[in-house]
Amino acid sequence: MLKLILGMLLLSPLALAAETTAHVTSRASVSVVSDTDAVSPGVAYHVGLRFQLAPGWHIYSRDPGDAGIPPELTWEGAEVGPIAWPAPQRFSEGDLVTRGYAGEVLLASEARGSGLLQLRANWLICNNICVPEEASFTLKLPEGIAAPSAEAPLFATLPQEASAGLWQALLFALLGGLILNVMPCVFPILAMKGFAIARLSGESRQAARQQAWLYTLGVMLSFAGIGLGLLGLRQAGESLGWGFQFQSPVFVVVITWVLFAVGLNLSGVFEVNSRLAGVGQGLVSREGWMGSFFAGVLAVLVATPCTAPFMGAAIAAALTAPGWQTVLVFLAMGLGLATPTTLVAMIPAVTRALPRPGAWMVVLKQALAFPMYAATAWLVWVASVQSGEAGVLSAVAGLVLVGFAAWVQRFGRRFGRGLAGLALLVLLTLLPDLRSGNDTPEIADRYTPQRLAELRAEGRPVFVNMTAAWCVTCLVNERVALHPQSVQAAFALGNVAYLKGDWTRQDPEITRFLHDKGRDGVPLYVFYPAHGGAPIVLPQVLTPAALLQALSG
Repeated sequence: MLKLILGMLLLSPLALAAETTAHVTSRASVSVVSDTDAVSPGVAYHVGLRFQLAPGWHIYSRDPGDAGIPPELTWEGAEVGPIAWPAPQRFSEGDLVTRGYAGEVLLASEARGSGLLQLRANWLICNNICVPEEASFTLKLPEGIAAPSAEAPLFATLPQEASAGLWQALLFALLGGLILNVMPCVFPILAMKGFAIARLSGESRQAARQQAWLYTLGVMLSFAGIGLGLLGLRQAGESLGWGFQFQSPVFVVVITWVLFAVGLNLSGVFEVNSRLAGVGQGLVSREGWMGSFFAGVLAVLVATPCTAPFMGAAIAAALTAPGWQTVLVFLAMGLGLATPTTLVAMIPAVTRALPRPGAWMVVLKQALAFPMYAATAWLVWVASVQSGEAGVLSAVAGLVLVGFAAWVQRFGRRFGRGLAGLALLVLLTLLPDLRSGNDTPEIADRYTPQRLAELRAEGRPVFVNMTAAWCVTCLVNERVALHPQSVQAAFALGNVAYLKGDWTRQDPEITRFLHDKGRDGVPLYVFYPAHGGAPIVLPQVLTPAALLQALSG
């Protein structure tokens, strides 16, 4: 009986030591470790999730880069603080760069209170394929005089994050916001504000201050709104990053039209009066308080893709920190963006040094239209990358309608506004045609077992792509092997149906498909020949040649 009890204890996941029983696969050995063999009331200690990764495999950091997702740890029992993330390594595949860890890595945190800790963890581990894994651990530390454990040396190089990490994130966010002032995306908006500030040189100091504060308010509220929106969406399970609004082709095209309309206004094609409201470009171009506030809003909306590289760490820290810290980091970015323009308007000596209003201002106003047109051209290119020829057609057709709506303003109040309103209504009909992605051989149907069976019963050849947004190999394969014109032409010539299974979130049907093919991760590519031929499992590192060979039989 004693031997049976001892055996059960050895096999139990409840380990009475400073390290739990490991979760072992062919890819990694994962366990929970502590730097002490016992805990004392009120005395802090450290615990962590220890990864010992097989050669060639890696996991991701909290800021994974172009793909991947970081490990998620949920502790119960003791009070466990945030992860002190080690400095990551860089992994390059094609033109994609990710950040993570290979070999051995410890994701450690400070703990207090109970010595009974329970951890539910999930992580993504990748080589040529990406496999989501999960495990539960229980660590039991007795109460007593704390002493270093055998695993304590693992914590010797633990990164120090607490309040210091928050202040560092705030500093980087502030510096990043300052640098945004010289980025190409933001310059057109700041140039417009610079023109407005020049006009203030002939006005009262109070008016200059009011407009400066309203511009700052627009910037700060917009940054806070984007930060809170990201938190809400991530809480709901969405995988979004900084500048996520530019992932929407609709947003890109609408901002293209707004900046073009602002440029037309600066060129003198039309004038905005106080009664013309309800249109984004009118709000931004208006003089006075309203114009200052919405200039701040637009500056933030177009600024985020130009974020300086070192801001990535601050943003990642913000999105993994408590909510109030997240808001502080985003507000610091807003303060950095707003500070230069605000200081110019707030300091009387700078305002007095500006030249007095005169005819030169008309020339300057017209010259400032060209940065707007340059930004418009850049955004049309962005639309082409996202939506291909359809995106470009919608964008440029909308520019024609915006130009027409601006031009007809001169033909009387009712007649001109009626034509302008009709043009804007037509403009809205262009938006539903926009869609993301032009790098697949055809519009993919969503994979379901039923859809696959239907297509095979029809005798059609079928290509099945099992992928996920966090899988860097999947993204590289789609660009390299599915984008070329030769592959797209072969799909069209062979009438090949394309089914895509998205495993970004766990899907039982896709999991079963993977297991049926002897796989536990993505990517997985399977080609089903016409008329019921045996399925062909293609290489995980896909090439155009391998795909074309399978299609040709």
